[in-house]
Amino acid sequence: MANVHITLNPLLLEYTSKKVKSGGYSSKSEIINEALRQMMEKDLYLNLQIERLQKELEKGEKSGYSELDLDNIFDKAKAKFKKTS
Repeated sequence: MANVHITLNPLLLEYTSKKVKSGGYSSKSEIINEALRQMMEKDLYLNLQIERLQKELEKGEKSGYSELDLDNIFDKAKAKFKKTS
């Protein structure tokens, strides 16, 4: 593993110190590694969501135009929601 020097603001420095002192983590390095892993997972999830939404948008664009106006679409959505609630 490579060593990297980072600077934390006072709030984060205090937070990481408390986490180590409480025994939740063995070192500040462990906290930073965990935070970065969580960030990577979040980024992956968001990228997958974006891809899914882009596919749905393309699907909708290929389906053509609707004869319904916006009020009709909202009315149908509200009715569908009431049935499932």
